[in-house]
Amino acid sequence: MRVSGLAIWRQQSNVVGLAVVSSVCVCAFLCDWNVGRADGAESPSELVAKGNRLYAARKYAKADLLYRDAKKALPESAEISFNLGNVAYRKGDYDAAEGSFLEVAESANAGNELRKKALYNLGNCAFRIGEKLIDSDLQKALDSFKLSILRYHDVLAKEEFDRSRSRGKGFEGDKDAKYNIEVARLRIKDILDKLKQQEEKKKEQKKKQEEFIKKLKEAIEKEGEIAKDTGDTQERKQQREDVSQSVDDVTKKQAENKGRTNELVQELQKQIDAAKAQAGQSKSSPPPLDGKVLSAQSSLKEAEIEQGTALQHLDREDLPEAKGSEEAALRNLQDALAKLTKPQPRQQQPGKQQNDQAKKKQQEQKRPEADKKQEKKGEKKKMTPQEAQEELAKLRKEASEKRKRNLQQVLRQRPDYRYRKREYEPVDRDW
Repeated sequence: MRVSGLAIWRQQSNVVGLAVVSSVCVCAFLCDWNVGRADGAESPSELVAKGNRLYAARKYAKADLLYRDAKKALPESAEISFNLGNVAYRKGDYDAAEGSFLEVAESANAGNELRKKALYNLGNCAFRIGEKLIDSDLQKALDSFKLSILRYHDVLAKEEFDRSRSRGKGFEGDKDAKYNIEVARLRIKDILDKLKQQEEKKKEQKKKQEEFIKKLKEAIEKEGEIAKDTGDTQERKQQREDVSQSVDDVTKKQAENKGRTNELVQELQKQIDAAKAQAGQSKSSPPPLDGKVLSAQSSLKEAEIEQGTALQHLDREDLPEAKGSEEAALRNLQDALAKLTKPQPRQQQPGKQQNDQAKKKQQEQKRPEADKKQEKKGEKKKMTPQEAQEELAKLRKEASEKRKRNLQQVLRQRPDYRYRKREYEPVDRDW
């Protein structure tokens, strides 16, 4: 197989908003591949040429199909993988584009320039993913922008390494990579400011909640005192004492506590209205309203109704009925406090519990009968010393292979990495 006539070109791309992330590297190439093919079938070179023309006409979906057909004939081609990444990028599928560019960056068949451009485009993918996440998850967006900076630094590091070896002109994406790093840093600063505002808002909400709970506890305490005073006044009335002044005092206290309960209801309503407004402004799917707030507000409204009923009974000096309404109001206030302070159990999604049970049942059926019998007897499966040694050797071997794979992955992803034998300097043994 012979590959010739490779031409790489670049196209500018703008980022809407803060500034421009320029020079999204685009590889459109014309290749003369001579591979075995059936009569009438198009060669990879012809498929790529057609794909390039469609790409230039911004018909990315059709270009993608042609590139994929060429990829089937030449699965090891880094250039075709690069073009597939470009198409995915233009369609807005940055995750797929990232996968294609990673394949190019790690490919042994990719040329030096193509690998650098793949690294650059990986930075752009991370940047675009970060922009998509800003409205839904600020922390993930922050991590994505940080990743884009690391990838742009990879471009600069590789360029510096190549320049030091060739002593020639450097990679022309140098200025663009540096510029993009500054743009990503500005995005990160904005996100950090928003996260700080969110944290301050959470602290403010927590403080308001603590004050609300304090007011609610005070209303509960006052309602308990009112019910007790009403009971004492009722006993005095049964002893034929004049209780008109006592009834007036209880009525005044009950009116004040009813006003306190009404304030609590209004505060919860403000929270509910604010949550609805935030949900309306959010571009992503809004979180559901806190159910315990709605339920607590319902209990407070019931308490307020009972307090109003108690006032009517007090006005007629119907003390037994007044005390019953006051006790009912007290129970509703306590219920509201419990709903706001006790954590709600997490609700599983519909069907999730059944799926979990089905998986557990399948795992139980797959277990060997000997293990089940031992579990029933309360015995643990014991290993012989020889089996223990073999298991330990196996674990050590797996750990060693895993370390080697991780090292190889680091070497592939950091093209500027050069192995240097560690040299130790003698030190005085002063111990």
